[in-house]
Amino acid sequence: MNDMTQTRILFLDHHSDLHKRVVEVDWRLENPYHISMQTAAAGGPPDAESVGRYLDPAVIADFCGRCDDHYHGRMGRAVVVVFNGAEMTPAPYCSRLVRGVKDKGCRIALTIRMARRRVFWERVAEYIDFVTLAVPETAAGLDGLLKLADYLGRSVTLRLDVNVRPDNVEQAKYAGETIMRSLPDAVVRFVPEMSALPDAEAERFFRRFEELQTRAYTHNEANDAHKRWYRGALIGYGADGAAAVLTPEELLAMNANRFKSWLCWSGVERLFVAPDGDVYRAGCGNERLGTVGGTVVFPSVPVSCPHAVCRDVRDIPVKRQRAVTFRIEQIPELTAMGAFSHIAENKMSL
Repeated sequence: MNDMTQTRILFLDHHSDLHKRVVEVDWRLENPYHISMQTAAAGGPPDAESVGRYLDPAVIADFCGRCDDHYHGRMGRAVVVVFNGAEMTPAPYCSRLVRGVKDKGCRIALTIRMARRRVFWERVAEYIDFVTLAVPETAAGLDGLLKLADYLGRSVTLRLDVNVRPDNVEQAKYAGETIMRSLPDAVVRFVPEMSALPDAEAERFFRRFEELQTRAYTHNEANDAHKRWYRGALIGYGADGAAAVLTPEELLAMNANRFKSWLCWSGVERLFVAPDGDVYRAGCGNERLGTVGGTVVFPSVPVSCPHAVCRDVRDIPVKRQRAVTFRIEQIPELTAMGAFSHIAENKMSL
C-alpha cells in the first residue's frame, strides 16, 4: 500500500474525473431455475412456476430510461447499467434486454462468471460497451478465455478479473501475466478473496497481493481501455493532509472497508437492483427506494452508512466522507478536497 494506511482517511473521491460523472446501476440477473433448485436443496419444494421467469425486458428498459432522465437529464451524469448473473440467461432474452436498454440512451456492461458459447456473444455484443470476464483456474479454461477475449476485444472494452486467495497466489500471478502478454489492450484486475486470517498471515497475503496490484496497475496505465472503464481507483485524503490513490481491491484487502456513519454517495453515484426488481442505494441493501415496475425515489444527496463493513467490492467505489468536526479556518482546505461538494450539488447553503 502506501503511507495512507498509516493515517485516518477522511474523504474518498474518484481519482478519475470521468468516474465522477458516471452513475452505475448494478443489476443482478439470476437464473430462476438455479433459485428454484436452491429452494429445494434447503428443504422446500422446487417452484416450477419460477423456471424461466424473468422480468419483462420492456419493464427493465423503461426503468433504465427513468434512470437516464434523473441522473443524466437532471444531474449531468452518464448512466452505465451493469448486468451481473447472465451466465445461464437465454440468449434471445438477453438480446431483447440489452437492445431495449441501449435504446434508452444508457451504456451497458455485462459481467459473466462462467463461459458462454460464442453464439451468445454474437447476439449481444453490438449493444454492449463493457464486458467483465472471470478468469478460470484451469489451463484449458484460460486458453478458451483468451480466444473469446480476443474476439470480444474487437468491439467492446474488456476487463479480466483474476481472483486471488492465500492458497492460489502463484496460480493467479501466472494467469494474470499470461493475460497481460496475450491481451495488451484489456484491463486486468486482481480481486482478493479473504477469509479470516491470523494477523501475520493476513499481512503476508496483503504484501503478495500488492505485488500483483502493482503489476496490473502498470499494465492498465499503458492502455486506453483502462481510461475508458466506468469505475476505478479512488483518491483518499488523510487527516494529516496526505493523499493517495487506492483501488477498491486494496481497501478490501487491507480491511479499510469500514465506513459506518460515513456519508456515502450510494444512490447518487450507484444503484442496486435485485433479481425481483427491488431497487436499493447499494448491494448492501441500504435504503429500499422502490421497485422497477413501480414508484422509485431517486436520491440526489448522500446517506449515512449504517453498516460496520462494506463487504462487496462493487459497493466500495463511490464517494465517501467520514463524519468529522472542523474549525472555521479549515473550511478552505476541506473545500479543496471536495468535502462540501454534496451541498453545492444540491444548491444548498451553509
